[in-house]
Formats: sequence, structure tokens, C-alpha cells
Amino acid sequence: MRPLRFDIKVNEGLNEYHLGATYDKWLEKTIWTGKKEFYNTLCDNFENQKSHWHELFYNLAYHNCTHEENIFIYERLIWDLIQNRNVYVIINFRAALFLSDNDLSFDKVNWEYEIEYQSNLENTETIFSDNGFVQAKTSWIKPPTPRWDNKDESRTAIFKIDSFEIFIKVIFSCIMDDRSSLNFFCIDKSKKGKLIETLQSTDKPVLHDILEKEDLFVTLLLGADEGYQDYILIKSKTDLSDKVNDITLELSEGGEIYEAELESVSSYEQLTRLIEKSFGLKVDYR
Repeated sequence: MRPLRFDIKVNEGLNEYHLGATYDKWLEKTIWTGKKEFYNTLCDNFENQKSHWHELFYNLAYHNCTHEENIFIYERLIWDLIQNRNVYVIINFRAALFLSDNDLSFDKVNWEYEIEYQSNLENTETIFSDNGFVQAKTSWIKPPTPRWDNKDESRTAIFKIDSFEIFIKVIFSCIMDDRSSLNFFCIDKSKKGKLIETLQSTDKPVLHDILEKEDLFVTLLLGADEGYQDYILIKSKTDLSDKVNDITLELSEGGEIYEAELESVSSYEQLTRLIEKSFGLKVDYR
């Protein structure tokens, strides 16, 4: 388990917490890299979507080609920050597809928050950029659905997360793109109208003006294709250093447990128990 530490800074009146991965990410041992024979047993009946791999894929957004079990770290970390809060999310680019598969109420907005984290052509360094709010983009639906018209490709959607299941579905919606990102706004429900009005404006929003003292903003960038890396950025007017440090310490310890006990895993049931023990996530929440 590589060190899991946020870079903490203050910028333009907001406390910022940065966690950027490398190609190696955080876990040094995974079922894909360290136990391929066992991994292959998880894919039995793969074509019929009855495999254990599919259970991990659909229930916890696990995918061997990108984030492997590192996705569990991101899910647990963000969920610890946003649970028991009033949370609204923007799915950058994949909103229309998500809403065609999930019957949730939503509002269309013009802006999404963008960060970039990508290796240079020489692969000598990974460059981070905080671009703030940018014009939203949404992929086309073929065929269009009553819930989303393709003329709205320059807009996206914001909706409420009110359960862990919806949270995981949101993560799952992003894992197949070359890169993808999510914006989580934790604000009091009385301020929902103001948030939506701001994001529907023709004027570029400013995050500092949206957040009040107890509010929280989290954006997750998932990189899949070569050069793109994972990144978590947290912003708040309140100092969250103790909370963030406690979470990362607990997850670092959990990652060490996972790596230490992974070698002895020989069944899917043992694997799911280890995931729950190490990361506090249950596969069978449905």
C-alpha cells in the first residue's frame, strides 16, 4: 500500500485537499495483478452476466482494466465525506445516458466543474489543472429519450443522491470512458434553488460564492486511458484537515490489511468479506 496523503492548501478563500494518483495508484496487490488464476474464476459465466466479476462490476464499480480495487478507496473516502449530508451531483458528459437508465428527478444546468490530471508526452510528470466551471457537455443518446433531447448536448443534469446505491450507480456510470468526472455539492436543502439558478445562469459560476461555511464540494476524476490519472479534489470554507487525515489513515490501514490477506483468499465469499473488512463496503447492498 503506497502512502495515501492529501496535499492541503488554501486558495482564494477555500481550503483545498488534493489527492492525485500515479500509474501505480495506491494498492500494490490486487486480484488482477497478483491473483490472476483466482481472478479468472470470478469470470465464470461472464457472457451470461452471472459471474462474480459482474457482481463486483455492477455493485461496486470494480473494473480490472482501470482502477482495480483502488476504486474501493475512492468510494469509501468520498462516501465518508458526503453521507448524512444533503448531496447533489453532476455527472460530467454521461448524464443523459445515466438518466435514461435511472428514473430520478433532475434539473438541467449549463455548467460543470472541470479538473484535468494527465501525463505529458514524455511521461516525465503528471500535470494538474483546476479549470473551475466550464460549459457543460453531454453525450448523445441513440435514440433520444423523453427524458433527454440531444439538442441539450451543451447542458448537463444535477440531481440528488439519497442512498449509497445511487452513489455507486453514479460512480459506475463513469468507469468506461477514457476519463470521466463527477461533482458533488453538499449544501443545505434550502439552498438547492439558489445552486440550480447559479448553474443555469449564463454567467460563469464561482465556487467560493456557492459554498457557505458548512458546505462541501468534492470532484472525482477517473482516468482510464494512457496518460489520464485519478484525482480527488475537496473544497470547503471549513478546515477539514482532521477529518481528511482520519479517513486516509483508516483507509491506509485497510489497504495494508487487504494486501496482507489477499494471498489467502480462495473464494468469492472470502473476497467479499475481505473487501468489507478492509474498506467497509458491502457487495450485496441490492
